[in-house]
Amino acid sequence: MFGYSHMTGGSSGGQAELVRVPHADVGPIKTGQTHMQRYLEPLMKRVAEGEIDLSQIITHRLPLADAPRGYELFQKHEDGCVKVAMTP
Repeated sequence: MFGYSHMTGGSSGGQAELVRVPHADVGPIKTGQTHMQRYLEPLMKRVAEGEIDLSQIITHRLPLADAPRGYELFQKHEDGCVKVAMTP
């Protein structure tokens, strides 16, 4: 799945950090930290039970064979793309 995620507040793992790469011409690189392994299973359970609705953040659904097009949609923010979900 391609997409931006944002978590506000003082939650652990929700803050983006600036990582400075010495002698890099691209400037600072922003990275996000998340405890994905910790939260994935309980969140997927809540999605499966209908407690969490992903329809407002998953804007595009494509087969895995169309992954290059999905990444392009996401990267260029084409067609209002927020998240692309890929299915095998």
